[in-house]
Amino acid sequence: MMAKRILYEKVELDDSLPIKLTHFYSNYVTKGFSYHWHNSIEIILPVIGGANIWIEGEVFDNYGGEISIINSQYIHKSRMLDGTSEYMGFALQINYNFLKKCFSEIDNYYFKQPNKKTERKLIKIIYDIINEYSSQKDYKNVKIYSLIYELIYIMIDKLLVKREGTVKIRNSKDNQKILNITNFIDKHYNDNISITQIAEHFKWSYGYLSKYFKEHVGITIKEYTDNVRITHAKRDLIFTDQTITDIAYLHGFSNLQSFTTVFKKKYNMNPSEYKKKMRNSC
Repeated sequence: MMAKRILYEKVELDDSLPIKLTHFYSNYVTKGFSYHWHNSIEIILPVIGGANIWIEGEVFDNYGGEISIINSQYIHKSRMLDGTSEYMGFALQINYNFLKKCFSEIDNYYFKQPNKKTERKLIKIIYDIINEYSSQKDYKNVKIYSLIYELIYIMIDKLLVKREGTVKIRNSKDNQKILNITNFIDKHYNDNISITQIAEHFKWSYGYLSKYFKEHVGITIKEYTDNVRITHAKRDLIFTDQTITDIAYLHGFSNLQSFTTVFKKKYNMNPSEYKKKMRNSC
């Protein structure tokens, strides 16, 4: 399989609003959309037909009257379900910076897919927003803002899931120290950097750094570094034709065995099995 091209989509917001509402249509000629990502949170609401949606390796069918939530920076694509001639609906994209103003800790969380009860509430709000778009009322944007806040409130209240290895904030001083460490790891994760080297960079002892990080993040500094490496590596497994050995070294693992051990612990399968499974699902 040839390496896929992944496009960045710049979301242009609708006038004076923190969202973009799009009416989409696809038919047997234009059956699908290419792999892409964006910073905005996206909610897809089909009205006619259905689609097969791929989001970060997970695949599911999305029919009319159901919604699918795509988190910030998640690679995704969709294609019409076999046997359907049309796929039409609405896509609502919520500006990530606006969402962060509403909930400053959003970087530590993601939204799961809703159950039926929550889904019905979200769909009603989305249709209310759609109706307001076509309204000729004065100050209709005020109403749309109120609906956006209600939508975000329900998503935060019902769908929020904490990401692994996120920072437990105690105070601003601790928070800044941890951010400095995690930013350093995020920048140098593929250099096969050791805990000793990280400690030396911040002029801390190995023992103090290890204890401090575990206390404030909830996982060890090695677990955090491995999570960062695996997150980057798994995309290369799916979207490039590089060998697994090359991917291991490219993302900071000292050898193929250590990459395989960490990967299998996290995903209950080795990298080659994961690569085959994900590519078959594309």
